[in-house]
Amino acid sequence: HTLVKYGASVGANATIVCGITIGRFAFIGAGAVVTKDVPEYALVVGNPGRIVGWMCRCG
Repeated sequence: HTLVKYGASVGANATIVCGITIGRFAFIGAGAVVTKDVPEYALVVGNPGRIVGWMCRCG
């Protein structure tokens, strides 16, 4: 099953493949295609989704 943990944000039209875990406070950019688990605080964009930066709890 797919799990989106506390504080994570998913942008408009993002696609998350079944069975993926999105870590706490991670940010998925609009239109991203997520094919692998996303670690906590990661910023993911693109197709396929790639980590391009890191977020913090403060925003």
